[in-house]
Amino acid sequence: NQMCSGSPQIRGVAISRLFVAGIVPGLLVRLALSITWGIVARNDQVQTAPRVAMKERIRVTADAFWSYLLAVTIIGGMKMGVFTPTEAAVVAVVYSLFVGLFIYREIQFKDLYRIILSAGKTSAVVMFLVAAALVSAWLITVANIPAQIVELMKPFMDNKALLMAMLMLLV
Repeated sequence: NQMCSGSPQIRGVAISRLFVAGIVPGLLVRLALSITWGIVARNDQVQTAPRVAMKERIRVTADAFWSYLLAVTIIGGMKMGVFTPTEAAVVAVVYSLFVGLFIYREIQFKDLYRIILSAGKTSAVVMFLVAAALVSAWLITVANIPAQIVELMKPFMDNKALLMAMLMLLV
C-alpha cells in the first residue's frame, strides 16, 4: 500500500485505510441529511411519490447491479491489496466507461471526446486550486506564521476553555 506522507497527523497511515475510514462519516452525513430533508419536506408539505410495488423495486435494484459492483470492486480491491487507491481510480474510470458504453449504452463513442475534454477541464481547475493552496502553504511557512500564532496563544495555554475560544476566534 502507498503511504500518506503529507500531514504529520496522518503520516505512516495507508491511503486505503484513510479512504475506508471515510465510509462511516459519509454514512453519518447521509443520515443527518436524510433527517434534515425529511423535516424540511414535512414542514413544506412536499407531495410524496406514489408507492412502488416490490416487484418494481427488485427490478430496479437488479438493473443497478453493475453500478453496485463498481463500489464492491473498488473497496474490495483496495482492502485485498489488489490495487492502490490511485490504481483504483483508473479501474473505476475504465469500468465505468465499459459499463456506460456496452452494458447500459448511455454513452456513445461520438460523445467520448466531449466527455474527456470536460474531465480535463475539471482536472485543470482542481490542479489550479491545489497549486494555489501549495503557494499559500509555502508563504505561511516562510513567514513563520505558525510560530507567531503559538506565541500569541501562550498566555491562554493554562486555561483550555479560553484557549479553545481564542482559537475559534482566530479561525
